[in-house]
Amino acid sequence: QFILPSSLLIVPQHLTDYSVNVSMNWTTDDENTSLSGDKTMTIHNGLRIGERVALLRKQGGQSYFILDRI
Repeated sequence: QFILPSSLLIVPQHLTDYSVNVSMNWTTDDENTSLSGDKTMTIHNGLRIGERVALLRKQGGQSYFILDRI
């Protein structure tokens, strides 16, 4: 186990907080409220301090690609 500075890490999008555009047509159970059309949804999946991750060292050892949480 070791700690790396963030400057050496390559973080894939799925391990960050990011926004995506979605098309929806939702109605609530009571049918009084609906959401439809194109909307922007924020996915809160960023890494947090202290989480353990699987790493892949780039050739030369100057940076590391984060594969996923473990």
